[in-house]
Amino acid sequence: MTWSEERVTTETVLWLKGKGWEVLAVHPPDGQGPFVVFRKPIRNRNERSSYHPDVVAIRPDPKFGLRVLIVESKGVESDLSSDIEKIEELANDNFALRWIVFKLRRVEGFGLSGFDYEGMTGIPVSDLPIQFLFAASGPVAKYRTFKIRDFDAEEIIFEDV
Repeated sequence: MTWSEERVTTETVLWLKGKGWEVLAVHPPDGQGPFVVFRKPIRNRNERSSYHPDVVAIRPDPKFGLRVLIVESKGVESDLSSDIEKIEELANDNFALRWIVFKLRRVEGFGLSGFDYEGMTGIPVSDLPIQFLFAASGPVAKYRTFKIRDFDAEEIIFEDV
């Protein structure tokens, strides 16, 4: 049995919360999400000038203060190919990755935890604490996690309950 993309997204959010992630944003299928990641304009391409992840979550990280998880989900795994291409592009887009860190920066006087943006400017983009997860359903629900520029996936499989 397969799930709808909406159910995969919902189940993923619940799973992330159970693993200690704080979900910042959910972008429903065919909807507008609150977490937009800008990218540099691309000439001669009729594409958005931004990424709209399905789910954005954070959790504490001892080295950087935060770890960010960007999730793309589909109802079935075979539909993930366009999302995988999009995430590969994002993972190699220095401007967009720095935008994520900037967007989640610590703001003085607000008491919110966040990145030390100025302190992270010298960190290579490949070392930023940003991870990616792909979620889809099939005979079982599947979650595949990726680190920036390391697309050899660790596959985590959950039975449909």
